[in-house]
Amino acid sequence: MINPYEHPASRSGSELKSLTIIYILEKNKNIEGCTCGGKRLGLGRLKELFLKEKTVDFGEYSPAEYGYLFEEPRFEGVKILERYWLEEPYSQVTIIERDHEDYFYHVTEPQLSSYEKILLRDIRMIIHERLLDASLKGVRKEELLKHLLRDAASNYIVEIDPILFFKFEYYILRDYLKFGKLTPLMKDPYLEDISCNGWGKPIYVYHKRYRDIETNVVFDKRELDEFVQVFTQKGRKHISKRDPLIHATMPDGSRIQLTFSDEITKHGSTFTIRKFNEMPTTPIDLIEWGTFSPESMAYLWLAVENAKSLLFVGGTASGKTTSLNAVSLFIPLRAKIVTLEDTREIR
Repeated sequence: MINPYEHPASRSGSELKSLTIIYILEKNKNIEGCTCGGKRLGLGRLKELFLKEKTVDFGEYSPAEYGYLFEEPRFEGVKILERYWLEEPYSQVTIIERDHEDYFYHVTEPQLSSYEKILLRDIRMIIHERLLDASLKGVRKEELLKHLLRDAASNYIVEIDPILFFKFEYYILRDYLKFGKLTPLMKDPYLEDISCNGWGKPIYVYHKRYRDIETNVVFDKRELDEFVQVFTQKGRKHISKRDPLIHATMPDGSRIQLTFSDEITKHGSTFTIRKFNEMPTTPIDLIEWGTFSPESMAYLWLAVENAKSLLFVGGTASGKTTSLNAVSLFIPLRAKIVTLEDTREIR
């Protein structure tokens, strides 16, 4: 059996030839057949000469049974400050200090070789084609994607082992149902802001402990344009060169501002995400953080109870929305609340 995950130099000429024939035939299904020994063979018969029937159903991924999908990175000449899971057991972050207070945010996800990336790309295309014909009404999207992945892997031209299958499963679910390449960052509860200043440039994040940090996450031009278009659509809005600036709300409630192509910026599409905090900030939190004194918070409480007007003013990421949401907890329970917002921020 040919092992397609070995380096090509480790395979014999006949193995490479066999794999190449199958790959070409699979990619060109309009070929009616070819001649072998004076007889005309169809695609199915040619594949039977090299491949055995297989079923891909490894159940649910378990690190205890299959091991982890990546190796922890090693860093030389730097200080590792912290390492923690973002989405256990699929992604983690290592925060390192390269110089005095020069921090770096290194995301680790399941690793794929260049050959495995080609396989994933082809399987993703197969799944995409089948999704176009599938009825999604009343169907659990995650289960449907897993089913399509198992089916595509079972009928693919090369054999896929459990570890590679679970890597593919992670990336398929990540890209279709989550936030794509930003998924690990969106899973980090310590991040407040995520900024992309163009393709080919590292993503920057604002971390509650380390403030502004550079990451190893980078979009190429095609990936960035697709991300901007997809998440604009998820926010039920439209972005184009004619209307290249959009404010929207992401599926999890995070606020995002996007620009498309090079109509506004020189470096292509950009975006800034203000992450949604699943746990609402309370007045007590603001007092404990030193944002407000107990006396000033009590004053705001009295003002709200007595129907006085409040105005929160400040720069970007200064805490205006956070303070407004916290103080809104003082609004009487039965009071009628009306909000006028371009992007939903008041909870």
